[in-house]
Amino acid sequence: MSDTALATAISHEIALIKYSRTLGKDASKYIDNIMKALKEELLATDKITTKKQKDELIRFINELFNSELGDWNEELEKDITRLIKEEAKFHQASLSALVGERVARPTLESITKAAYSTEMVLSGQAYTVDERIKQYDVNAVAKVKRIVTAGWSDGATTAEMVQQITGKQNSSVSNQMKRSAFSLAKDLTSHVSSVAKTKVGMDNKDIIVGERVVVTLDSKTSPICQRLGSLDGGGKRYYYAEDGYNFPRNPFHYNCRSTMTYILSDEYESLEEPRTRPSVVSGKAKRVDSDTDWMSLAKANPALAIESLGVDKAKILDSMSAEEFTKIAYDRLGNPITIDELVAKSKTAAKALGR
Repeated sequence: MSDTALATAISHEIALIKYSRTLGKDASKYIDNIMKALKEELLATDKITTKKQKDELIRFINELFNSELGDWNEELEKDITRLIKEEAKFHQASLSALVGERVARPTLESITKAAYSTEMVLSGQAYTVDERIKQYDVNAVAKVKRIVTAGWSDGATTAEMVQQITGKQNSSVSNQMKRSAFSLAKDLTSHVSSVAKTKVGMDNKDIIVGERVVVTLDSKTSPICQRLGSLDGGGKRYYYAEDGYNFPRNPFHYNCRSTMTYILSDEYESLEEPRTRPSVVSGKAKRVDSDTDWMSLAKANPALAIESLGVDKAKILDSMSAEEFTKIAYDRLGNPITIDELVAKSKTAAKALGR
């Protein structure tokens, strides 16, 4: 029998992460070009002594970033276009293999339009693909200009500015840009795959009735995904008939590792045999039931709960069911509430902490 939708979704997400790392790495040559040119320009003089010099340097920085990042953006957009095509093929083929019959595939044009017009919501802020790329570009050049402007105001040497911008320390602009490039690539690949999956699902509503959130079961799972991965018995479920096309989907935050899996109609539900899925507890991989939710795993493994939630919240989780804790531990927007708010909200929580 073909693999389940859940197993396919997890393995595919791993492949996407690897692919996104390749795209993120592609940015390095452009960033290195920027840093080399900046270093040469700054070290042409010992200090920036006049406003005219500073303004000329800012113009140089703007032109340099526009040129180099513009080239990378073009390359990235071509990669995204190729990925959209491959994702459409993949989700159609995997669904067809699962149900053992031909399924419909939306046009490449419709998926591309949806990918670029549908916002990804990252930690409560919405971005289109173009806006997410622009955010990266703007943030990168702004950091350099702030350093140059501050150095000019404080009378710093250009060598000191170069150290902040191109140095080997983790806080240097160069290293921040490279890390952020990997995060950008991860967000874009996750978004494109998610949109393509939904488009294929909605074109096959006789087979697919919705989607379910699947989060990574380990201590690095974000609070946003901890909650989503603990709802509806193993992951929040969204149904096309009830929720339409507009519902939360990955990425849920920057550098998100969560994915979505199809919810099959009753006619095909029997194809989803009970399986296991991977988790990581105390640095060790273990297989758990495919319907295991994040909070239940944490409750069953105190070390995971303490590492992820903190000592006090781990005590509260231990005092009640995972479902009850998930209901009270977040506000209406899905954000974690404080210990004091938990204690005020629940007598059980207060008792667990001796308050």
